[in-house]
Amino acid sequence: LFDFTRNMDKIDDEIIDLKKILPPSRIETFPFVDKVAEQLLSMVYEGSHEVDIVLYDTQIRTLDSKKVNKMQNFIKYCSENRRIKLRLAFVPVEDSICQRIENIIESEKRKSNSFYAYQESTITFASFMIIDASYVSIRTPHQNGSKALYCVVREEQLCTLYSSWFDILWEEATHVDQRTLSDFIIKYENMIPKDKLLYFKSKAEDLMK
Repeated sequence: LFDFTRNMDKIDDEIIDLKKILPPSRIETFPFVDKVAEQLLSMVYEGSHEVDIVLYDTQIRTLDSKKVNKMQNFIKYCSENRRIKLRLAFVPVEDSICQRIENIIESEKRKSNSFYAYQESTITFASFMIIDASYVSIRTPHQNGSKALYCVVREEQLCTLYSSWFDILWEEATHVDQRTLSDFIIKYENMIPKDKLLYFKSKAEDLMK
């Protein structure tokens, strides 16, 4: 399901088939990123949770910053909330590197239960989220001119599959925390706007004091 190398029409057909198999309460589809972000936030808003996120797909589906910000706010909420254990693996790209650095700085300052790792290679374009090892949120592969579709699925075998994939990607990635954040910033400083670069370097140094 959601094989990134296959035709989008086949993926559409598989989603239709999956909806026939699973009860409506176990699969939801959303046409826009802000709508799935709102749903995900409602799922972790209360209580303790574990959230694993992979953001290796570097294609942005919408130019609407308000919609994109909803997902950023969901990640920010998970990152800063001590009752949520977050593991986030990402590929450094100009569109989002500042958000990732800000997430790391804030989570380290708050001593929240958040962990980050990055992958330099873009061989895999995976993009998915797992909540409490029970729900997986997936977005369909992007092709120019194709529609975006976001799904939240509650299905044990599918979650097990994606959790296993996450563990592999997490182990392969380079982890970054307060000890290595300065090196990470220097390594990718060409992606960071100059007006933020000195600020990030200063904040990273402060974390080591």
